[in-house]
Amino acid sequence: MKTPTTLTLLTTLTLTACTTTPPTTTDNGYYGGDRPPQHLPINPDSVPDAIPQHEPLSPTGNNPYTALGKRYHPLPTAAGYIRRGTASWYGKKFHGRRTSSGEPYDMFAMTAAHPVLPLPSYVRVTNLDTGKSVVVKVNDRGPFLHDRIIDLSYIAAHKLGIAAHGTGRVEVRAIIPDDDGGGAGLGQGGQASDTPTTLLQVGAYAKHDNARHMRRLLELAGYRVTPLTTTHPPDRQTPLYHVRVGPFPHPDKARATQQKLEALLGHSVTPITE
Repeated sequence: MKTPTTLTLLTTLTLTACTTTPPTTTDNGYYGGDRPPQHLPINPDSVPDAIPQHEPLSPTGNNPYTALGKRYHPLPTAAGYIRRGTASWYGKKFHGRRTSSGEPYDMFAMTAAHPVLPLPSYVRVTNLDTGKSVVVKVNDRGPFLHDRIIDLSYIAAHKLGIAAHGTGRVEVRAIIPDDDGGGAGLGQGGQASDTPTTLLQVGAYAKHDNARHMRRLLELAGYRVTPLTTTHPPDRQTPLYHVRVGPFPHPDKARATQQKLEALLGHSVTPITE
């Protein structure tokens, strides 16, 4: 596969998509008429896992609901959720539609649909046949057929190795951000930590719109980003707008994310310790 240019990759990251209720028929393992993309516009290995973070519950998608004649009661918390079963995926038929949480569905983002986990929440999905695992953000409802326990985005299923077959045996394990290094400077029990934290500076932009656009692309790619930081260098008449990812209370997590960002963006990323 030809390696995509940075421009192509970042343009792809702006694609958004989603779904509401999946159709009620299947075709060769795919939900009725759904298919994978004819050509992958990005290298799947360049798409990072979702980064667990604390978020408020979505204003939609968290109330009891009925699908295909069955009543579902979403869980108040994802803590302690572990289940094994069959995963499916959904792709281009739903690309561009709105998810149950209100976010657009992007078949190239690391997301998933689940019948009862809170929206949003984060889970690690492990292929029980190969041991491969991915982390995805649950932002949609489904699946509702054949006792499948989770519906992955196409790219998540591809990275997990089940896209070609259509389904796979998996374990779904909920991640609470503090338990996976995703807490923003929080230690055990949610108390503020005195340990220095690290931010990763992706870039400094002279134009506010360019900084805002990069920040949004990183959000869509699953990264936690800080509010834009403005500085006024003495040798400039106009400010610079800094785009930063983090914070990371653990240096190892910061280094791993730095490597992923540099591979994704094609330029160096600067760590900043606070």
